[in-house]
Amino acid sequence: MPGSPYVDTPPGLLTWPRALRWFGLPMLSFFSVAAFNGVLLEAMGLTAVTVLLAARWQGSRGSVESHLPLGDDHDGLA
Repeated sequence: MPGSPYVDTPPGLLTWPRALRWFGLPMLSFFSVAAFNGVLLEAMGLTAVTVLLAARWQGSRGSVESHLPLGDDHDGLA
């Protein structure tokens, strides 16, 4: 990917090309149907709330370091 700081894409990393392939057509379809039915603003609001809740849920899962027991030397584990 041009401009990417990664030489090799780490597994699980969601890049823009992959995100657009997964979400581009479904979101375009969703917004097109919403616009046709006159509820585009409500659909955009629902999408924003859904994305914010998903980000909050993902952030609450934490990282590997937050699940390690306290007081031990973990330099070799990270």
